[in-house]
Amino acid sequence: MKTAAICIATYQRPEGVIRLLEALVHQAPADGWEIEVRVVNNDAGAIGTDWAEPMARAYPGARFEEDPRRNIAHARNTAIAMGPADAFLFIDDDEVPVTGWAAALLERLDDADAVFGPVMGRVPGETAGWLVRAGVFDKPGPDHDRDIDWRLSRTSSTAVRSEWFGPGNGWFDPEYGTSGGSDVEFFRRIYRDGARFVHERRALVYEDVEADRCNWRAVARRRYRAGAVLGRMDRAGSKLTRTFRLAKRVLAGAAVAVGGVPAFASGDPGQMFQGLCRAIVGIGAWRGHNTSYRVTRYPAKNNRIAEVTPCVSPC
Repeated sequence: MKTAAICIATYQRPEGVIRLLEALVHQAPADGWEIEVRVVNNDAGAIGTDWAEPMARAYPGARFEEDPRRNIAHARNTAIAMGPADAFLFIDDDEVPVTGWAAALLERLDDADAVFGPVMGRVPGETAGWLVRAGVFDKPGPDHDRDIDWRLSRTSSTAVRSEWFGPGNGWFDPEYGTSGGSDVEFFRRIYRDGARFVHERRALVYEDVEADRCNWRAVARRRYRAGAVLGRMDRAGSKLTRTFRLAKRVLAGAAVAVGGVPAFASGDPGQMFQGLCRAIVGIGAWRGHNTSYRVTRYPAKNNRIAEVTPCVSPC
């Protein structure tokens, strides 16, 4: 019997984790697999409290750990280091899977190194309709279940073979743990090392999007930050290559935005905004190419984050 460890990193979302664990209780593994659930609390303020008690009631047998370093890469690495498994599944603390989610991911690991399922956003009722129709809260993936590349990778609705978390691999890099992107950096790295990625449409999860993220300004800021992180990853490349990628992203976004002009004139700016978001990613990437710039998710003086200890597996 093989073991699949479902890893959940959480920060100040106890209700979300409980909702997730209640859904995981009903997950049946694929044939030949058994499931283990691991929750790592990344909130230093919760240490010494009984934060895990209601979660343990939601999923009897779940394992809990604390990592007070406010850095999601550290939290994910801690979950992996809690013990060996044959596969690691990842899902966020604001997501809920459909029935059959775990089995769908695990079945595809027979011929892949990592499997990714679609994520669909659930937003508050007061969210602007045009923003919802623009699809900016969804990560649907392609309309097939074949191979994909690292650009569609993330740690939500994801399964990875354990071989890619071996000693010395680096796991999730804490240098990207407060800006976002530690998952993309990891998957880009192993993809270039020969890992095969596939998409699995049955492995659907729903993300409950917080109200303060459901406006166009917040969406644009997240796209800009995502672009800056990608730009930072590309710093080692040649200036010509980086400039080409920047121009490609901006021009592709501009083309989509222009295509949305008729709809905008009719009162629906969704497609235009979708294109602008793609262009914003390119602009963010240009800023990320600047070695003196370090994008952060959390406010920090001079737009820098505190030094982090390099990750040496396990960490």
